Amino acid sequence: MDHLFVDDQRTMLPGLMMSLKSDIMDCKVAWCRFASSKKERLLRSSHKHIIFEMHFVLTGKIIYDFSKLGRVTARQGHFMLIPQGVTHTTIDGEPGSTEYLVIAFLPSSAHPVINAIFSAESAPLALPFSGSMESLIKALKRKAQNENFTTGLSTKLIIHSILLETVDCIAEHLHLNHLREQIPNPSDPRASQIVRIVNENLYHQKLRGEEIAVRLGITARQLNRISNQLFGCSINQYIIRCRIQGMQTLLRESSYTIADISDIFGFSDAYAFIKHFTHFAGITPGSYRKSQNAVAAGEDGTYGGGTRSSASTAK
Repeated sequence: MDHLFVDDQRTMLPGLMMSLKSDIMDCKVAWCRFASSKKERLLRSSHKHIIFEMHFVLTGKIIYDFSKLGRVTARQGHFMLIPQGVTHTTIDGEPGSTEYLVIAFLPSSAHPVINAIFSAESAPLALPFSGSMESLIKALKRKAQNENFTTGLSTKLIIHSILLETVDCIAEHLHLNHLREQIPNPSDPRASQIVRIVNENLYHQKLRGEEIAVRLGITARQLNRISNQLFGCSINQYIIRCRIQGMQTLLRESSYTIADISDIFGFSDAYAFIKHFTHFAGITPGSYRKSQNAVAAGEDGTYGGGTRSSASTAK
């Protein structure tokens, strides 16, 4: 049997085939999902992928049979790197109690560490979670359980940070320290705090970087330095990007009128909202909604063996 996880036990993140970019690594994420074998045994027959997979075991354990390469067990609190093109079989080591996160992706980078880890000669590898990996996965799971979940900027940040945490961990394990010094820490503990504060105040038009800096107990200059490292822009630019993405989500996935969305995001009137949105998005709210409805009507709805949600693919 190819896959024994039933639909109501599997949480697939919508917006498949998202693109993640940073100075260190760009990658295409083909799928990202949480799975649990509460009722049935996990068993996937011998197969291989044209991309890389990372499995993060949250409970229980998974046994991987790599044929001539032998067997490797990933227990709770460990992640498994499955290189592209490597034939393997997965077995539920604790039937009924195994839960894991899988991220399937294809990395690209000129960075020597990335090239050393994700190469044609890459071997399967199981290592314990490190740094803030567990808290990042929990944050991603909370987002996946939200019925209004979309693959917005904060979700991309979390997924990218998880992958970069694994890079940092593998680099240390493989004694690539001489190259690893070039990698900035992608999971500064303040990153999740910044994302949380912005998300919690997404509809507050007056939220500014200075307020976030005060909450974190750092200077505005320090906050901007962190923001540029993590998001590639100043903190105020990041806030604007998140708000625009939130506006786009409502325009794309809700029946709210332009006036309704204007009120939700704290604008004085619809005209102010239209002017703001058009300035930063390069298109009027009405035109954006019309174009997205046209795209949704033309989607075939499938990718990578799964069913794509009605939400647009994250770019």
